Amino acid sequence: MIASKGVNVVGFFRAEFGHGEAGRRILAGIERAELPHATITVKTPHHREKHPFTARGDRPIYPVNIVCLNPEHMLEFAQRGGAALFLDRYTVGVWCWEASRLPDSYQPAFDLVDEIWVASEYGAGILGEATDKPVRVFPMPVEVAAPPARTKTELGLPQDAFVFLFAFDFFSTLERKNPFGLIDAFSRAFAPNEGPVLVIKTINGRKQPGELRRLEQAAADRPDITVVDEYLSGDDMRALIAAADCFVSLHRSEGFGFSLAEAMAYEKPVIATGFSGNLTFMDESNSYLVGYGLTPVPPGLANYPAGALWADADPDDAATAMRRVVANPEEAHERGRRARETILRNHSLDATGRFVGERAAAIARLPAKEHRPESPAERAARYLAVGPSLGWDLPSGHFGGLGVFARKLLLRVLRPYLVRHREWESLVVEQLRANERTISNLTKRLDALERAERDGTDAAIAPARSRSEGT
Repeated sequence: MIASKGVNVVGFFRAEFGHGEAGRRILAGIERAELPHATITVKTPHHREKHPFTARGDRPIYPVNIVCLNPEHMLEFAQRGGAALFLDRYTVGVWCWEASRLPDSYQPAFDLVDEIWVASEYGAGILGEATDKPVRVFPMPVEVAAPPARTKTELGLPQDAFVFLFAFDFFSTLERKNPFGLIDAFSRAFAPNEGPVLVIKTINGRKQPGELRRLEQAAADRPDITVVDEYLSGDDMRALIAAADCFVSLHRSEGFGFSLAEAMAYEKPVIATGFSGNLTFMDESNSYLVGYGLTPVPPGLANYPAGALWADADPDDAATAMRRVVANPEEAHERGRRARETILRNHSLDATGRFVGERAAAIARLPAKEHRPESPAERAARYLAVGPSLGWDLPSGHFGGLGVFARKLLLRVLRPYLVRHREWESLVVEQLRANERTISNLTKRLDALERAERDGTDAAIAPARSRSEGT
């Protein structure tokens, strides 16, 4: 049974990383809009899942889905047992993307959604180029709780030093977060032990030990740069941001930039690359934007297509901004004050709730989906999006749960090859669609020519009849 009003919300609600946080914030906006809703929690194989969360509802009974999963995760969800959720429902994909284009393997995800929500105009531009589905920018809420009262000493920070802070997740791609560029810029700005310190707070480095060693080695000759790889509680992380003197990020691209927005909400001066989703809330009046050039994504990254573009922040410009923040505390404080005003004004739960409520009402007024026969290209596209009827999680007739475990392990091992195969299949489906469009256009032109020919014949017969009748 499907209820007449409400939404099913899908997300990594217990996971401790950016997409999990995005899902929780969207859910908070839905609650602020007072929409009936049910939640479906998706597990992630990589991130810790200890964020407190209470499920809402016991099953997805509503006519609209809001799926807070990026394209690749949405496809995995559909192909591992979630495909039925998309049948006869209007589906919104809440997506976040960073590079200038998507991988071909993500294209089937567009067949799962009716519209897409993004947190920045930057993201809307990228996705709008890839689909004819509606792409809408929504106000991502950035409400943060008051930090607990902790001194720098209690947080392991030098009490009398000016502290620059950067925080990131190794699973968010080291090259994109660009801590090496930050170390370079800090080293240009200050001599060793000149006074200011840089703290790079990370998570999941232990799961990527080679990458963590690269980062630690890059900072090894600077005693005033510290790399800390560990999970902190929400309270401790908020306290750390609030205790720092300046947050700085020389990212290559951000879909939105949660940590930047949170630091601004705590009235901190923020230095960041003047590129991508963070320009949703950052400008020259409320922060310090670093100049950049565009550079191609290198080959071999897990999530981004080689040759797509993102930013390369200017280290000298970043160094100048760091020295400026230290030398001009009153100016830095004023920008921090404006930053907080921007976040409170444009990224409140009330703003998100209004957006969600208005879109839910507009979706409810849409006509029901038409049921019509699928073309061969549409059938192929649906197969790519939801997968075969035999899922990887189907119980094994001979080996029971052990067989399911073995298949999941095999799926993880084969993932790089399956992604490449899906890229090829996506190109085949797109060619099928192009062929169908060509055939449709040719058919329309032939019909028009036949009508014109008939009209011309009728026009030639009519005068002949008139002359015959007049004699």
